[in-house]
Formats: sequence, structure tokens, C-alpha cells
Amino acid sequence: MTNRVRLGSNPDVFERSVGLQLSYLSPIFSGLLRKCDAKISSFQHALSLLPRSTPTHASYVYRLATGRLVRYLLSHQQDDLEQSILGFTEAILSLPHPLPFPNINQAFHCLTLAISLRAVESSHPEDVKYSVIYLRYLRGLPHDVHYFLPFPVTPRLVGLLAIEAELETGDVNQDIEEMVGLCDGLLDSDISTDDLAGPIMLFAVTVDARREESSGVNFPSEKVIGCLRKVIIRLPDSVVSIVLAKCLLRRFERTISDDDYNEGMAILGKVIDFRGPGDTPSPYKAEALKPAIQFSRFRFLMSGKPEHLEQAIYLNRTLLDVLSLEHPDRDYFIGLHSTLQGLRFDGTDVVPKSETGTSESAGRVPSFRDLTASLLELSAKPIPETILNQHRNALDPSIINCLTDIADIEDGINYVQQFIASYPDHRLVPVSRCVLCCLLRGAFACTNKIEYLNRAISEARDSLNTSNSRVAHILSLGVLIPSLLTRLSLLERKEDFNEIIELFPIAPENISQEFHLLPLLCQWASVARFFGHSSVSAAYDRAMSSMQACLTLSPTLDTQHS
Repeated sequence: MTNRVRLGSNPDVFERSVGLQLSYLSPIFSGLLRKCDAKISSFQHALSLLPRSTPTHASYVYRLATGRLVRYLLSHQQDDLEQSILGFTEAILSLPHPLPFPNINQAFHCLTLAISLRAVESSHPEDVKYSVIYLRYLRGLPHDVHYFLPFPVTPRLVGLLAIEAELETGDVNQDIEEMVGLCDGLLDSDISTDDLAGPIMLFAVTVDARREESSGVNFPSEKVIGCLRKVIIRLPDSVVSIVLAKCLLRRFERTISDDDYNEGMAILGKVIDFRGPGDTPSPYKAEALKPAIQFSRFRFLMSGKPEHLEQAIYLNRTLLDVLSLEHPDRDYFIGLHSTLQGLRFDGTDVVPKSETGTSESAGRVPSFRDLTASLLELSAKPIPETILNQHRNALDPSIINCLTDIADIEDGINYVQQFIASYPDHRLVPVSRCVLCCLLRGAFACTNKIEYLNRAISEARDSLNTSNSRVAHILSLGVLIPSLLTRLSLLERKEDFNEIIELFPIAPENISQEFHLLPLLCQWASVARFFGHSSVSAAYDRAMSSMQACLTLSPTLDTQHS
């Protein structure tokens, strides 16, 4: 669901980001190549006559390596690149250097260029690693030195860090934070827009890939979001704008911040409403609609307000009008359309335009056994959207709570446990832990085996205490309190009563949707009254206030009295 660019397969983006300025006009190209061939032959002949101990040997090795690097830049013959790297390395290691050997920084500069070119071409982890190290060193050298083959060091370092992050050979979050600092410097400089576009796009692609595939406790950081904000001011671009909105969505899902919602939807709205020449829509309209739907859907799940649901339905319908019948994401959004329509208070349903038999399987979740078998596919970079959507659907608590067959529930428990064990840092793990609680509670409902209920309580308690996601807190409370109430009614344990009484006042602080909160508040009032607890008056007050809010939100008298 993202316009993700594989760095290794897109060298043109990298070439633009490093600013190597070479002419490929035929007459000039041919003349340069002939001169290169002649110089290389001359240096090779000179070296064949000189013993290694000769003072000028290292100088000729350096010049031969330089000639081969230039010829590689002109003709892209891989052997020239390999030989130039060997030559620069030999020249640098031939210490001490007698005159007339050039400044060692010149040789190191050329070696860095050559290794980084090979790193971009091959994505070999060792080449990428040392390119990053060498480029960091070059950034610390004086900037007024004239180099034979100059190239912008900072944009190239951004590109190599992007490849390192893609390969995940180091700390990806640390790589991205370093890219933030480098891009901030570029944005504050007088670099041209053309030269800025390359490294900025690589930064945005890297952030987007990290957002989709990993959780990272504090990702995206405020620094990442701040840098992307600067980018869309200096370099307005729909792709970068959508990446920024997705970062805000990610944080909104964790913190439920109105500021993040308003900013993210405003950014996406500009892309969605854009009209080009001839009143044509933005080519990125569909990509902007997808996170906009997630924003609206999540806001409804948190608030329970009908108008928020209607906005999500409207945006989802708009996306279905945009997507072609063959689009791989179409079935997912048709299924989402059905789910959202089912949440309407009045039960109305309008079929979206262009819906055909291709959506026959929309909304269906593959069997948990099939999902377990497909877990390995989540290790792909990037994760195929069809696969990711299948797992998102399967981890929907509303679907999990409808399961009644113990065999399906057991398969679900096995699937979720394997998912968490295989991808402990995946962004879906917090919700997965809550889904596991729901499955265990469902298994108890089917079998009356107390061990399932005990496990559900233990897992829900751990999820509540360890997750930094407000959504996970809401889902955990939604399982933990009813499960403790069930065990209290069965075993009458005082410890369960004490824990329930401690949890009830926490629920209103975490659950903002009144229709989810009201049953818990009514249970609080009932339990407190039955056991004669001092919180009974407060519980009744909260329950009555919540009931009034629910009546206000209900759109019809029939719904209010149902």
C-alpha cells in the first residue's frame, strides 16, 4: 500500500542523490574514453618497468587506479571498478609515501567513491558498512580541499545509510536518526532543489519502510517527523507528504492525539483534493486515501461517534471508486467496507460502485493454519500488501470474538503464539497479544476448562502492564475485567475482587468509546453494590453519565430503546 522503492534496484535515484556530473554525449564520451585508455596503457607500461621499491611506484599505482575509476564511470566495466579499489588500497598502504605522491586524502577520497559505487551496485553488506565509515570520516575533513573526482559527501552518505537500513545490518532506527541530522543540514543549506530531491526521497522511502515493517518503541521519533515537516515546506512532494501523514497516523494510533489526527488528515486532504491540468486528480490519490481511511476508522473505534464512522465509510467508498477492478488491494477494502457498514447504528448498507463478483471472498479471513504456514512471508522486504492485509484481518478482535469452534480457536492460539515468537518487534504484536487473550477466553467459553481462563487473565495482565499502546490497554482491559469477573463468580477469590475494584476506575481513563465503556461501568456498579464496596456511589454516577452519552449518540429512538 506504499510507493516503496527498492534501493538496490533503483540506481538512478542514488545517482541523482550523489551528484556525479558526467556527460554521455556521444562525441565527448568517445573522446574521453580514448584518452582514458591511453593513460591507463601508459601507467601500466610504466609500472611494468618499475620495481616495487622505486619511490614513484605508489604514485603510478594511484594514477592507474584513478584512470580505471574514471573509465568505469564512463563505460561501467566492472573489472575497472574492482581494479581501481585494489589500486587505491595498495597506494594508501604503501607508507611512507615519498614525493611526488599526492595527498593521502585524495587517494582515500577516491577509494571511498569506488567502494560506495560498488556498494550501491551490489548491496554487499561489507561494502555498505565500510562506505558508511569512510564517508563519515570524509565529512570531518576540511571542505576547501580540491579533489580530482569531487562528489557531495553528505547526499552519498544518506544513500548508503538508506541501503544499510534496507539490509538491516545495523541499528535501523539509529541509521534513520543519523539520516535525519544529515537531511536537516541539507535542508538548511543552499543546495539546489534538484540535488536535494535524491537524498530526501531516499530518506522518505527508508522511513516509510521502517514504519510498515517494524514496531520500534519510539518510532517514528519527533526528530523524524520534524524533518519530514521541513521537507514538505522546502520540497513539496506528494510522496513525502504521504509518508509524513503515515508517521503521524502511527503516533496517533499510539497516543490518540487530536493534533496528530488533524495535521495528518490536513496533509492527506491536500493530496486527495488536488486537481491537475485538465482537472485530473493526483496520481497519488489512492495512496493518500488509504491512511486517511485508517485515521478515520481508528478515530471512530476510539470515540464511537456515528459521524466518525460515516467519514470512514465515505473515504473507503471514494477509494473503491478510484481502484481498478484488478487492483490487489480492492478485495481488502471491499471487505473493510462491509465491516464498516455493519457498525452503523441503523444497519443501512449501500453497495459501492463497480462492485463485481471479484469481491466474492471479500472480508473472509484465511484459515489460521494457512496463516501460520505463511508467516515466513512476513520476513520479505517489503512485505507484500496482500499478505500483510490477511494478517491484519485475522488479528481483528471483532472477528476473533465471533469464533465458536474450539478447533478454530486452538488453531488461532497456535498462530498468534507463533506470530509473536517469530516477529517480536512487529507493529502488530501489541494487538496480537490482546487477540491471544480473546482466543483463550473463547477457548474457556467453549470448554469450561479453567486453565484457559487463567491463561487469558495472565496474558491480559501482562499486555496491560507492558504495552505502551493505548489501543492495547483498551483491548487488554476489555478482556481482563470480564475474565476476572467470570473467575470471581466461579471461585469467589478475594484477590480477584480486589484486582477488579482497582481496574474499574482505570477503564474510563483508557476507553473513550461510550458504547464499550458503559457495560464495564454497569458491572462496576453491580459488583460494588453486591459486595458493599465504598465505590458503589461513584460507580452508579459514572454509569448513568455514560448511559446518557450513549443515548445522545444513538441516532434513532428505535436504537435508544433496543
